[in-house]
Amino acid sequence: MAPKFENLGLYFRENQFALEVVNLITGSSNKAFTMDRQSLFDQNETFNGTMGVSIKNKSVGFVPAFRDDATGRVELARFRSGEIAPMHLIVGLPAEWALSFDADGAVASIKNTVIAGFVCEGKFFTRDEACAACSDL
Repeated sequence: MAPKFENLGLYFRENQFALEVVNLITGSSNKAFTMDRQSLFDQNETFNGTMGVSIKNKSVGFVPAFRDDATGRVELARFRSGEIAPMHLIVGLPAEWALSFDADGAVASIKNTVIAGFVCEGKFFTRDEACAACSDL
């Protein structure tokens, strides 16, 4: 049921608050749950000092990657040139994952079903899973 016009402001404020709560719980950005350079930076800040960031886990064989949860497709992080990147970059991801491109034609944001993680020994790990896997080392 749609809200009455005079209650629309309250309706949007309540839904904004609900979205902020979901974002807090899930760690998602408030950008319609899409990933861009800023949200990757924010994830790195969240996992700073843990095995959930490339600089900490590369020595044990983890390679930055992304997985599309809608299809299961996994792609290693790459520079725009196609070379494998030592950190999470969205510029080299498949065009079909892109929601927007920057002025130079590089991927600027990706669809909300794509998550950042790592590949190690042929298996995809989320950042949390990488932390857990490395805690056994």
